[in-house]
Parts: sequence; structure tokens; C-alpha cells
Amino acid sequence: MGDLMASGVIGKVKHGVKVLGSGAEFLKSPLKLEVTAISETAKQAIEAAGGEVTLTELGRREILLMVKESRREMKLVQQGGADVKGEAN
Repeated sequence: MGDLMASGVIGKVKHGVKVLGSGAEFLKSPLKLEVTAISETAKQAIEAAGGEVTLTELGRREILLMVKESRREMKLVQQGGADVKGEAN
């Protein structure tokens, strides 16, 4: 989930990420996702394309901490010149 947030694919996350199957017919590339919930249609489409889905059970606090870390990473990338740990490149 952190990578999805850091890349800007998803925005607000309060209770986790659920992947839905809408648009499943357009999925051609394999995806490797770690999410809190997924519809059966989406899971079948991802696995049919050669991908994999991992369901994770995170508490609300863990999700909020992940969101905070992802926002920090995005900010560092936008500023340039520092990696995720804050070290100069």
C-alpha cells in the first residue's frame, strides 16, 4: 500500500485499500499488490495476468503511520537530492 500511495496512484487512505474489479478486462501486465481487501473479480483478473495479491491486516494506527511515511517519501522525491532516509545523494 505504501508504494501505491508514494506513486500517487491512490490518495486518501483511512481504513486501508480495497481493489475492485471494474476495468479488469484492461489488465494485461502482472501486478504484485499488498492490500487490505480485494473483490473476487479483481483478484481473478490480477492472477490471470500473472500477478499476485497479498491481503494484509493492518490496524488503523499502522495505516496512518504508513500514510505519513509515504507522504514524507513523496515530499523528499519532489525536493530532489535526498533519498528516503534523508541522506544526500
